[in-house]
Amino acid sequence: MGFWLRAWNGIRSLVQVNAFATRVLRARRWWAIALTVFFFALGVFLAVSDYSTGAWLAFAVGVIGLLREAWPAMADLFGTPTALIEQDDAFVDELVAQVRPSVEEERDGFAVARVPHHPREVVLRSDRLDRWLRTTSITAVEDGQKRQDMEARLRSHAAMLEAMLRCRARESYRSDPSRVFFNGAKFGLSDGMAIDRTSVRCHQVDYFHAVVTNEAVSRRLVSDDGIAQQEFSGAAQFPVSRQPAPDSERWRLWPLSMSGMADHVGISTLVVTRDRKLVLWNQSGKALHSRNLLAPTGSGSCDWSDVVAQGGAVDLKATLVRAMEREFVEESFGGKASQVGCDTQVLGYFRWIRRGGKPEFVGVTRADVDSFRLQPNPAEVNRRAGETLLMHDVPDLTALRACVDHLCERPGLSVPLWVNLVALARAIDEDAERWAQFLGLPVRASA
Repeated sequence: MGFWLRAWNGIRSLVQVNAFATRVLRARRWWAIALTVFFFALGVFLAVSDYSTGAWLAFAVGVIGLLREAWPAMADLFGTPTALIEQDDAFVDELVAQVRPSVEEERDGFAVARVPHHPREVVLRSDRLDRWLRTTSITAVEDGQKRQDMEARLRSHAAMLEAMLRCRARESYRSDPSRVFFNGAKFGLSDGMAIDRTSVRCHQVDYFHAVVTNEAVSRRLVSDDGIAQQEFSGAAQFPVSRQPAPDSERWRLWPLSMSGMADHVGISTLVVTRDRKLVLWNQSGKALHSRNLLAPTGSGSCDWSDVVAQGGAVDLKATLVRAMEREFVEESFGGKASQVGCDTQVLGYFRWIRRGGKPEFVGVTRADVDSFRLQPNPAEVNRRAGETLLMHDVPDLTALRACVDHLCERPGLSVPLWVNLVALARAIDEDAERWAQFLGLPVRASA
């Protein structure tokens, strides 16, 4: 990354971090600043018009107020945190060993699944719910209550969470290679998936909301003074039951409706091309997650701009499909805008435990394009990892199923890719004819 581009990204990130901190984490403090600015301006105005009226009092109040309120705020805007962020491995180890689904999720068949080759990664998923999800239309209704409650809770730890946010920005800027750390409007879920519910609540949320909730709960803030002294641990905010209870109940994950997290939706899709190739990418070293691991052909998060409205509500699956196809195009044509015919189906749903139990959806896409036309976008995925890792021949559905099994056994997979492969395998096993027709593959190649 060139010097000027890196500098511009750093400035943009700083502005966005300060805007979020001002608007969300320190919202009440800025009322005091606005009031003191008013008194200062009033004092100046009165002093110019008639100093003898006692305008100096308003002027003095304004100056004192600005020094008391505005100066510390300005120092925060440009100050560098004197702390470091660490993964709270001890907490995560205890969590992955004991976490269980909520009672509601357990009724729908959710269970803990350990991700191979990743000792600190587990997910919650359900074959029964995935089967229901593949055949059911779901609407989402916007409801901002979860976001309001979350922001009120964030302000009770505002100073520490702001320090975490600034540390993440600093780490991203100073990393090699430098990673972008930008805010953006995301699509969040207020409710989890449940078989008896075809309508859920959703909300608009910023990516930085997720940084100080979903991403913060497995991290801790430690002093940067040569002494490993913990200043703040996000583990206390993790959405898991902590009430006195039998051992089998104590580590139940809270339902999404009670999580208190941003819960922005993650999406991933596996792409089969017109010339019958299963294509994967190697996640960029600049990525914030799953760096240098094999990833689905399209993988990221659902933007608020991906929302597909239908009759006053949101068509959830259409929204997910749009996000999956957008990510595929962004990552697969060298960073250039491209039009390509796609047909995508949602395969399943899971909750990513280490990231605060955030909701993730996986799918499969049939793309009307030959594999040789796909080029990794260097801003998002790496060019390395040889052709044998990225392009897999799948002349028929039987070969695709065998390829999935082979990939599931190898190390170096991202968490979304592993879950995506598992969900595709389950779908093929349950209805091979349907997925052969959808992907344009024979069940078995003719002799």
